[in-house]
Amino acid sequence: MDIRDIELLRSFAVVAQHGSFTRAADIMGVSQPALTSRIQKLERTLGFPLFARSTRRIDLTREGDRLYHQVQLALAEMDRTFQLAEELDRDRHSVIRVGVVGHSPAYRWKFVDKFREAYPNFSIELEFSPPRVVADRVSKRELDVGFTLQSSLTDRFERLPLYTVPVGFLVRAESRLARSQQLQAADLREETLAICAREMHQEVFEKLSSHISAHGLRYSIAPDARFEGLVDFARRTGMVTVVSPQIGDPKWLPIDLVYRELAGCVPRVEFCLIRRRDSSPKAVAVLFWRIAAVIAREGARPGNAPPLAS
Repeated sequence: MDIRDIELLRSFAVVAQHGSFTRAADIMGVSQPALTSRIQKLERTLGFPLFARSTRRIDLTREGDRLYHQVQLALAEMDRTFQLAEELDRDRHSVIRVGVVGHSPAYRWKFVDKFREAYPNFSIELEFSPPRVVADRVSKRELDVGFTLQSSLTDRFERLPLYTVPVGFLVRAESRLARSQQLQAADLREETLAICAREMHQEVFEKLSSHISAHGLRYSIAPDARFEGLVDFARRTGMVTVVSPQIGDPKWLPIDLVYRELAGCVPRVEFCLIRRRDSSPKAVAVLFWRIAAVIAREGARPGNAPPLAS
């Protein structure tokens, strides 16, 4: 007999919990002699008694008590595994709805590609929205998970921090600001910086506005926080526009604009994945979250995510 026989361990746990062979047999739907036989088999395999039997009650031995706590943990984890397997069987062709902001596309696609590679039977629906909209739709269960910039709303969301990025600036290629590889705060004193509106993302707005104001710089509001909107705004107005560093990728950057960071005083924002804290996600969403957690734990960077076993 194998010590890992689940039914024997489960029988032991039920008897230990209720302190009665009679009660445990009723709960498990077996005869009392059959249950007693299971416990005896387990004790013979282990080489020590699990219960100190008397005419009035059944108590755990010292060894039995220590084993009981570990068996409880093992059975709980096994039950969760079985539950997940059943959900996956039901949801083999289900869809996971993922909200994304227009940020770090190279990094974002690593999650999506690895998930599709590991679980080809599942489908992913991507919805591109501003951070505030992504968070709101995850909160309403209209999306299963969402990539977004920061989120201190810990009462509503479980957060998986992915990485922290410095924020830089988009300037015209022919401007004096494009001549230096890094900008100094003094270089921007005569400029008005354009940042996202508070309504687009309150946390990012407050972080950027307070940082910029602390260095004596002025700011205005860019009406569209999407990449295309920021590029268009910088091009039309000539303002120095606050953006994420991924826009500085040569594949993204328009030829008439240049990305520059601010030397010595760079504000930073956090990119994370969120899901509702108070609801049981679909099995497919659990798998997506696990893949994201592995990539984040490995310390992947845009374009350099580690391989995952499917």
